[in-house]
Amino acid sequence: MGSVIVPHSNLKRAIVELMRSEGYIKDVAVQGDKKKELVISLKYKGKFCSIQNLKQISKPSLRVYVESAKMPRVLNGLGIAVVSTSQGLMTGSDAVKKGVGGELLATSMAHPDQRKANMDQGTLNSSLAGAIKGVSEGYVKLLKIEGVGFKAVIKGQTLVLSLGFSHPVEMPIPHGIKAEAITNTELKISGFNKQLVGEFAANVRD
Repeated sequence: MGSVIVPHSNLKRAIVELMRSEGYIKDVAVQGDKKKELVISLKYKGKFCSIQNLKQISKPSLRVYVESAKMPRVLNGLGIAVVSTSQGLMTGSDAVKKGVGGELLATSMAHPDQRKANMDQGTLNSSLAGAIKGVSEGYVKLLKIEGVGFKAVIKGQTLVLSLGFSHPVEMPIPHGIKAEAITNTELKISGFNKQLVGEFAANVRD
């Protein structure tokens, strides 16, 4: 019936794909070449959208972290919690099964309360687009490699550093971390998990 369009990023797509696999979204597609966008096809049960009360929990001004033992159970299991962990993005229930905690990004109800009116299409679109944008901002570290002849190159999932040694230094890029070589001596490290971003950036500096 309806769809929502948001600017594309790998982080946003990961969130949407997770919600699709859990049955909250009908489908997701990427459109555009130079300026990519995510087209999110909403899923309905009768006249009610499957996504209800999508809430951004952790925010740049106030990050919220939870242990696996204290993971919230949304609507007694009828909802979903989206968590960024050291093992990647996953639902709260999967985090509990794996015994890992992380940053609680968002929650959503699976089934609407039939006693309340459903969101109108415009409000739903605005709410969904805003929440996805909010939880997908992530963390960023900018690094500068200083030294004569020093250079940084990304090869697949490996960061290759030329630091004046006889052989380049190769560093595997952890799952959930994105490394970009802005220039030969400038690196951008980003990801959902603040701890992982900080740890990888520290390892590069060392």
